[in-house]
Amino acid sequence: MKKDSFTYIEDILKKEESTTLEFKANFDKEVAAKVICSFLNRDGGQLIIGLSEDKKAMGIQDIENKGKELQSYLINSIVPEPAISVDTQSINNKDVLVVSVWQGTNQPYIYNGAVYFRKGATTIQANSKQLADLIHKDALRNQRWKLNLLLK
Repeated sequence: MKKDSFTYIEDILKKEESTTLEFKANFDKEVAAKVICSFLNRDGGQLIIGLSEDKKAMGIQDIENKGKELQSYLINSIVPEPAISVDTQSINNKDVLVVSVWQGTNQPYIYNGAVYFRKGATTIQANSKQLADLIHKDALRNQRWKLNLLLK
């Protein structure tokens, strides 16, 4: 986890929740893991913890420890290991956690025995069709990669 000296939170605040952005007022690592898993199984994204849906800064107490705890939890609870970054930003003198997630290259990603998926601004548990689509997409990506190697 890092304390980011570069402030980019103003740019985030201009956006609304979407397939790649979610705000959570309270620190809850289980809820965060579902959201992160859903980002990994789509296009990546950012989760801002300590900021309500109406963009009111709630802040996080003991942010350094909470950030380390969250990062460790996510890395150890999501399979395969996720590509994430956890840092802090300040809004109106209140610290928030920013979890940046890159699109997963080994989809599907699983948290607590389930696959989560992003539909609009909502995190949902993937149904069998969505799960099959993720597996099929990953298989196609691997086939293209192998074909490119053969053609070289």
